[in-house]
Amino acid sequence: TTSLKALDNITEKDSLKHIVQDYVKRKSINFTNVRKAKTNKKGQAVKKPKVYDIENFSLSYSKNETFIRNINIEENRTVNYRGALTYNFNTQPKNIKPFAKVKFPKSPYFRLIKDINFNTMPKSFSFRTDVNRNYNETQLRNLTSTYGNSYPIDPTYNKMFEWNRMYEFKYDLTRTLKIDFAVNSKANIDEPAGRIDKKYPDYKGKMDTIWSNVWDFGRPTSYHQAFSMNYQVPLNKIPLFNFISLNTRYNSSYDWASAPLALKQLGNTIQNSNAKQYNGQINMNTLYNKVPYFKKINQGNRGRRKVGRNNRKKKEEETEELEKKKQYEIFKHLTRLMLSVKNISVNYSENKGTFLPGYLNQPHFLGQDWSALSPGLPFTFGSQRDIRAYAGNQG
Repeated sequence: TTSLKALDNITEKDSLKHIVQDYVKRKSINFTNVRKAKTNKKGQAVKKPKVYDIENFSLSYSKNETFIRNINIEENRTVNYRGALTYNFNTQPKNIKPFAKVKFPKSPYFRLIKDINFNTMPKSFSFRTDVNRNYNETQLRNLTSTYGNSYPIDPTYNKMFEWNRMYEFKYDLTRTLKIDFAVNSKANIDEPAGRIDKKYPDYKGKMDTIWSNVWDFGRPTSYHQAFSMNYQVPLNKIPLFNFISLNTRYNSSYDWASAPLALKQLGNTIQNSNAKQYNGQINMNTLYNKVPYFKKINQGNRGRRKVGRNNRKKKEEETEELEKKKQYEIFKHLTRLMLSVKNISVNYSENKGTFLPGYLNQPHFLGQDWSALSPGLPFTFGSQRDIRAYAGNQG
């Protein structure tokens, strides 16, 4: 207050107040998941979802701007833009059994053919692309300048322009064979150095460079791909093995990471992994019942006598049965002890992976550089074949 009173005019007072004030201004606007809801006319059922329905899409957009000034900072302006386009399609596909109505012989072995089925389309598909641009410009105040000798400080700029793309695909090929596939890729839109402002003569050239990078889908920085397949082996439909259930699962991943811009000559890095899992279960009760003697013990010898026999036969049978019981009492106890095991579970898993630095190409659809067919579909889906010699020969 004393400093303001010492000044002669309002202009100088306003200038000093502007310098020493801690001032923050924020502006923001936000739209999240804007989409058209599925509606129906009164009394009519909602139609089944279609791949091309506009209701499958949603949009998001936000802009946040912050302006700061104080005694040390002449201007600190940060602007953040975010935008996203999302597509989601979920349905209950029709399951088709081509041999369901065919009249096969009554043998249970034909159940394998009769139960053959497939789904007409994927269960779900989703896609998301989002951009995130952050721009910061900071102009420090020169606090060391003396009267008549002002040395300007150049502003500093901090920019980030990211473009992310994700998609996921789920397809139950049959009721026992299911596939999941997901991709997440990231790219940077490189911007020219310095301020980008219409007031400057180089504005058009810088914008042309940015748009050129956009049409090239940016500079890839990372790529992640995950694949899984789950299959339930139909052993329970074969009478000989109906006491066994077996579920198998295969997971694979593939990752690509770009080299730093200053070390491009070192190349990028790629790595993959796979995991195989086998989960089996043996229903011992079902297995025991395949042996008549074991089945008899399991059922507790109930209801074994037939109606219509005379009392003499019944008495003879009861005597014979009693003698057998005494003779094999120990054996029965041992057998019952063995039959107390009702279930056996067997689990096996195997994990492998490869890390390979110095890879020169970039990922596109399914992680491939299709012009060079590298690193090959087997590698991106978890193959552990050594590809170093082949990759080196191909450059």
